[in-house]
Amino acid sequence: MRDTLDLEPKCGDAARRMASAVSLAAMNGGAGRWLAVKLQDGGSDHVLYDRQSDAMAHQVSSEHACYLLIPPDGMTTGQADRVLGFWREMYSAGGRQIDPRDDYPSMPLTRPDGLRQIRLLTGR
Repeated sequence: MRDTLDLEPKCGDAARRMASAVSLAAMNGGAGRWLAVKLQDGGSDHVLYDRQSDAMAHQVSSEHACYLLIPPDGMTTGQADRVLGFWREMYSAGGRQIDPRDDYPSMPLTRPDGLRQIRLLTGR
């Protein structure tokens, strides 16, 4: 029986490019910063951004990329394959990474939060 973590790679060269870009960014002191990676081929512009919203704003087409917070130890090809596969499936199902600057509706926790949510959704 195979280990569930020992999955066949889905993304091939794209995952290798993504892992390389993330690991290079980590080695150059980019841990804790954001990197934009193209979903199609795993390529990157190799620009590190302080915020996810900055990374999204600087892409020609933000819906064709995923945005990663650089870990201190880089990324393996297997990890990149799973991350890239996840975001490809998410996007093909209609999901998108949201821009954190957007005031995205969430579950209100207090009465003032609930009133604020109603104002946001109704425009009143």
